[in-house]
This record gives sequence, structure tokens and C-alpha cells, in this order.
Amino acid sequence: MTVEEYIQQKFQPFGIQLSEADLLDISLSSGISGEDEINQSNIGLISVVMAKFIPSLLLRASNINK
Repeated sequence: MTVEEYIQQKFQPFGIQLSEADLLDISLSSGISGEDEINQSNIGLISVVMAKFIPSLLLRASNINK
């Protein structure tokens, strides 16, 4: 499974569809290519970057509700 597929599948249960730009932001922030395979050596870093991305998702939701 690629990093991009992993990220998409982790957010999917919450009804969050990430754009290509979102995936690129997450990948660039982690320094890991979205095409790389997810593995033990990069999953920790990917998880941290995903957690840091959540506030931007929350800001989007609050803008929609206004």
C-alpha cells in the first residue's frame, strides 16, 4: 500500500475526501513521497504529519458552517 493510499484510507471513515493537493501537502511535510510504500520505518512520521494536518481540516469545517 502506498503512503497516499494509507492516508486516504485513514481519513475515509470520517467522511473526509482528501484532494491531490492535500495529499501533496502531507507528503511534502513528511519528506516522504506519496508513491512510497508504507512500512515500519515511515508509519510513525506519516502518523505525526497526518495529526498535524487535522487542524486545517477543522478550519475548513468551521468555514463551511458560517
